[in-house]
Amino acid sequence: MTDSTPPPPMPPGASGASPAPQAMRPGTYLRLRREAAGLTHRHIAIVLVPAGRADAAELRASMSRRLRLIESDDQAGSNPSPRDLDLVDQLGSVFAFSAAIYWLLVGIAADPESEIPVPQICRGCGCTWSDPCNERGRGCAWSAEDPSLCTTCADKAPANDLAEAGHAA
Repeated sequence: MTDSTPPPPMPPGASGASPAPQAMRPGTYLRLRREAAGLTHRHIAIVLVPAGRADAAELRASMSRRLRLIESDDQAGSNPSPRDLDLVDQLGSVFAFSAAIYWLLVGIAADPESEIPVPQICRGCGCTWSDPCNERGRGCAWSAEDPSLCTTCADKAPANDLAEAGHAA
């Protein structure tokens, strides 16, 4: 004999389908990739601004401020400035990240209701299928226990405490 009790009603607005994954913000993605490479804003400014310039210190301070602003997601979501576009292109020469994933996230941030597919990104280090971890010559995969983490971050995160999960990408 089967139980004929109907299932409990769904909350208002629930459709029964899994909710769409929340897209990571573009600045958050860049921050995670920079941190996974073990770099600070100052490191990046030193690499990108030649030391021989008379105004090197001022330019490096300005670049560090621009990086912080982009990573804060205050402006980088839907309307990056031409200077920011140039800086994002330059960042690819300093640390590993996928420009395609970054621009996809910019598009999603500009139009959250769009049908742009949300990429799977590790919430610990920002790696994706197009820029996986390469620690000690080994790549990573998605953790079976927590698919929002790569196996490298999952292995390093005691009880999923991501404060200890950073690693060199």
